[in-house]
Amino acid sequence: MIRECSHDRLPGGSGMSTHELALGKATQRLLGQVALRQRLAAAGRRLHLFALALAALYGALLLVSRLLGLIPNWFSLLTLALVPGAALALALALDRCPTRSDAARRVDFAAGTHDLFLTSSLLASSPGEFKPIVLAQAEERAAKLAPNRILPYRWEDKAAHVAAALFVLFLGTEVLPQLDPFGHEKQRQEQAQRRRLLAETQKATEQRLALLQKTSPEAKTSQETRHAIEELKLAFNAMKPKDKEGNLKRLAEAQKDLGALWRKRSEDRLKDAFDRGTDAQRLGSGQGQKAEEMKRRLQRGDPSAIKKEAQEMLEKARRLEQLSDSAEKRKGVEELRQQLKSLSDFLANNATSKSLQEAVNRALEQLTMAENQGLSKEAMKAVQESLKLAGMEMDGLAQAIRDLQALEKGLSAAQLAKMLNALKGLDGAGTEGLKDIEDYEEFYKKLLADGGQGGCRTHGPG
Repeated sequence: MIRECSHDRLPGGSGMSTHELALGKATQRLLGQVALRQRLAAAGRRLHLFALALAALYGALLLVSRLLGLIPNWFSLLTLALVPGAALALALALDRCPTRSDAARRVDFAAGTHDLFLTSSLLASSPGEFKPIVLAQAEERAAKLAPNRILPYRWEDKAAHVAAALFVLFLGTEVLPQLDPFGHEKQRQEQAQRRRLLAETQKATEQRLALLQKTSPEAKTSQETRHAIEELKLAFNAMKPKDKEGNLKRLAEAQKDLGALWRKRSEDRLKDAFDRGTDAQRLGSGQGQKAEEMKRRLQRGDPSAIKKEAQEMLEKARRLEQLSDSAEKRKGVEELRQQLKSLSDFLANNATSKSLQEAVNRALEQLTMAENQGLSKEAMKAVQESLKLAGMEMDGLAQAIRDLQALEKGLSAAQLAKMLNALKGLDGAGTEGLKDIEDYEEFYKKLLADGGQGGCRTHGPG
């Protein structure tokens, strides 16, 4: 909007100065309306000038972009709308309030009144012998003059010029081919593709992290496994020595649930190759002994050794993020790449955890993107997030191994219980003081070793 003039106010506003009180109403109205038209006409001229200048600049940039490929191709209908928008903003920013003398000169020039209105506007602020005569003459002439004749708007030609320029630019954005004689556009497209790919990998990492945080992979066993084991223990405690059929049914149902959960959890486990201990599967420093130690610990469901290696990589990624492009940074990136590659190979040979393998491979992919200067910092941050995810995935893998061990002990205890139930029947009262599933397994082993004696403890050997 055109701002309101704050000084030398003319009629048409909400008030008037004491100088204006000396002018007649017709004179005041005429000068006020002419001043307003002067202001709008000046804004229109500025708008026309800026629109054509910006259109010429836009057209030059469009040609440079499409024919030479030296600047990005951001030219479209949306960006074309910035031309009139920016022109309007500039026109309003340079707005100037015309004075009463400006309006009076315009009226005198258009009406041929030989400075009558200019003299009136000046005499209104000072005493003079002929002041009443001049003001009266001005009032008489003002009543007969129309502001639109004093200063008519002639906008059609200027608007046509701007419209034609914008139409030509629109055609240019639609029909000009994209040439790339210097290969700059191809580089920009490749960079944009890498940026999109990086964003996709970051999103995948964020989603997986959010999912894992809900499952508590650092816990000893998963909630599903804990629940299944507790149900089995309740079934053991509910055994009745004279209800062999009922006992067998409860044990079979518990065994079925444990078996289904075992098959589900076995999707994330260590491969058989884990037991072969080949020297080829090396990690980090390249020492086979370190890799073997990690394998042994993972067999026990302990991910601490391999997580330590991942944490070292994470710290290295953080340090590399702070470095500017240099020989030191390139060397560090290459070292980190070799560590990640070794970790990826180790997991490919020893574990079936698809999600863990994906997290490590994603970090490798992002590290490659970090070699691009335009994506270096973003990509290194993404590498760090992927390594954090890999650490949580390792917790999940170790938890899966512990789950399998607990489920296998549960299945073993259930099988022993079925054998004892077939021999002498089972009494749940004999297991009430037991806590862990290993205790149940050991208890039933001892009973079997004793020939089933004690399975019906509360009812004697018969």
